[in-house]
Amino acid sequence: MRLSVGLEWVVYEQLTREYEAEIVAGYALYLLSSAAVAVAFAPTIAVPAVLMLALGDPVSGLASGDAVGRIKQPRALAAMFTACAAIAVAFVPPVVALAGAAAATGADGVTVTVGGRIVDDNLTIAPAAALAMRAGQLV
Repeated sequence: MRLSVGLEWVVYEQLTREYEAEIVAGYALYLLSSAAVAVAFAPTIAVPAVLMLALGDPVSGLASGDAVGRIKQPRALAAMFTACAAIAVAFVPPVVALAGAAAATGADGVTVTVGGRIVDDNLTIAPAAALAMRAGQLV
């Protein structure tokens, strides 16, 4: 609605990043990726993957502060990995949890661009974590 109708509320100005002004905002991508993971994976995989996005990503954001770059600072990566591993180990074996945490950290920590556009980590964290945990279960 914000992009198609031009509805500009103060809340959008506060919640959206500068590069989201003309694209779908992170909160919509968060919902899309969470729903996709919830449909595609069993709850033992889907729940920790979505929680990695819901809890790990903000922890990483707090740890990185205002730092900007293609790759997040080591302390932000460590915070993301630790938070995600702690979340996942409550649902899956430790080795599977570590695989999911590593994938989520990679998805969060490296800014990916496709065709000059930034791929928001809200779209990639949960699916990457879910795929890695599922692969970890299969080996």
